[in-house]
Amino acid sequence: MNWRFAPALIVAVAGLAIATQFIAQVFEHQAVLGTTFLTFGEMRVYPPWSILEWDARWERGYPRPFAVSRLIVFLTAGAGVALVASALHKARVVKAFGRDAWGKLVSVRKDRNCPRRLR
Repeated sequence: MNWRFAPALIVAVAGLAIATQFIAQVFEHQAVLGTTFLTFGEMRVYPPWSILEWDARWERGYPRPFAVSRLIVFLTAGAGVALVASALHKARVVKAFGRDAWGKLVSVRKDRNCPRRLR
């Protein structure tokens, strides 16, 4: 696996998890949402991918909460793409130009290929 993509994967799963927990909270953790992944006291944590099933099943009946959850997923996916783009980006080296682009007399003297009269 190319480790440059790992942060994007983590961000994508986090986005799904946030959207899932948002919908679970909006619908007050009703039993119809299914089983939880983890439970910490009163806090119930659903699998991050649950939002995909819930969106397909109930989005038409409750468009506003699911629009917010889609926005969460979309923004985190965009952040993941930005992370990958920044990891793959190579800095450009600016070539010397102007007065700095010309060699110095010292470098001409070191060059064995130049005529003797310039050394």
